[in-house]
Amino acid sequence: MKVTAGLLVLLLTVCHAEEQPCDGRKDGVQCYGKLGETMLLRLMDNDLGLYRYRWETTTTILMTGGIGGKVNLSEKRFSFTPEEGLMKIIKLERRDSGKYTLNIFNEGGRLIISQTLQLFVEDSVPGANSTRCDQPTLTLPAAYYWLIIQNGILAPTVLVMIGVMIFFALKKKLSKRHRAQEDQEVTYVNVSRETNASQERGRAPTS
Repeated sequence: MKVTAGLLVLLLTVCHAEEQPCDGRKDGVQCYGKLGETMLLRLMDNDLGLYRYRWETTTTILMTGGIGGKVNLSEKRFSFTPEEGLMKIIKLERRDSGKYTLNIFNEGGRLIISQTLQLFVEDSVPGANSTRCDQPTLTLPAAYYWLIIQNGILAPTVLVMIGVMIFFALKKKLSKRHRAQEDQEVTYVNVSRETNASQERGRAPTS
């Protein structure tokens, strides 16, 4: 069951609130949160070595931080863990929806990194308990895997899928080997015929 749960984590891109944060380290990510619940956003790996950074909306600076200074937050509902790069928003409100930008500056005050995420606060979030993040790696609908694991047939299904993949991989490999052998035989026959023809011409009597 632990193996299948691990596979489920690899296959899904649904981000649950207290289990997995929405990964905002990729520019343009869309994160979804449920009204009144808690949201976790991963803004960076950590703040080590970052001279100065600022997280803001189009109208408000929500957080500032950097080397030699503490993190300053303008909202009481927001908390940031620099060691993990995690922003926590409690009791999501509709006004929390919007575009957020993380700007990172070097020692000279020059902007070196700017990445945005779009947060949507909704009454309900389909496919997740509380939050999710949309990324372009979704393979199959989350409801499909949820249905499988609820019925206790995830492990057999995964084993069958792996078996089918191995079968076709071996079939493809054997097919390539067979074609290579046929090409080698054809080449050998052609070379043999050319050799025999040369020998026959060499034995022909000269006038």
